[in-house]
Amino acid sequence: MAADQADIRADVLTLLQNFRGTDPLRELFWSRLNYDRENKPIGRRKWPESVAEILVDDPTLLASGGKDNDFKVLYARLAKDRLSLSDERIVTSRLLKDHPYGLFVFSDRNQNELALPASWTPQTSASEPT
Repeated sequence: MAADQADIRADVLTLLQNFRGTDPLRELFWSRLNYDRENKPIGRRKWPESVAEILVDDPTLLASGGKDNDFKVLYARLAKDRLSLSDERIVTSRLLKDHPYGLFVFSDRNQNELALPASWTPQTSASEPT
C-alpha cells in the first residue's frame, strides 16, 4: 500500500512539474486519481465584464467526484502572461457562486505556469484565504 501511494505521489509531482496545457491535468484527475471525466466549458456570458476579461477563454469543468459528484475540478487560463494571485481570487470568488466545493486550477495565458491556490469559502473575503 505504501509503495502505491509513493508511486501516485511521484506521478502527481511529475505531471504538475511538466505542466504544459491541460493534458497533464486530464491525465492526473482522470487516469491517476480516478475522478469522473467532465471536460465541459463554463460559460461567462452572465459574468461581469471586469471578471470575464481576466480569462482568455471560458473555464473548464475538468472532473468531478465525491457524493453526487458535488466536488468539482475547474481549470481557468488567465489572460496575463504570468500568474496573478489577485486575478485568481477574483475568478475563484465568481466560480464559487456556482461551484461551492472544488479545486480551482489556474494557468498563465501560455500555459507555462500552474497554480492551485488555497481555497476560499463564500463566507471568506477574497483577501483572507483559508
